[in-house]
Amino acid sequence: MKISGTEKTLTVYMDESTGEFTFSGVSIPENSVSFFEPIKEFVRKYLQNPQKVTTITFRFEYLNSGSLFHVYNILEQFNELQLSGKSNVLIRWQYDADDSDIESLGEDFQDTFDALIFEIEPIN
Repeated sequence: MKISGTEKTLTVYMDESTGEFTFSGVSIPENSVSFFEPIKEFVRKYLQNPQKVTTITFRFEYLNSGSLFHVYNILEQFNELQLSGKSNVLIRWQYDADDSDIESLGEDFQDTFDALIFEIEPIN
């Protein structure tokens, strides 16, 4: 599944055959539920038959509170997958080296979802 980003929405790439997921850009959709629902449905289906390794890359420029709620829910589902032992889940949290807010957000998620393997790294 691929969703092309706009100035208000993320670029999303999800491939169930490789277990690779990428979320990048700005996320300030006018209706976060309608934007994230197809993504969450894809994730729910993937969790039924995951790859042995799942890699999720986040490269956020900005997230509003509505988007943050959905990202939290997605990470919660992947945390459960990791705990089930069906897949090793790696989170690659990439941020602009000058963006301490996005860096801190990744660290907060790492503290919250301690079953997941996080790599938090600046991209420039």
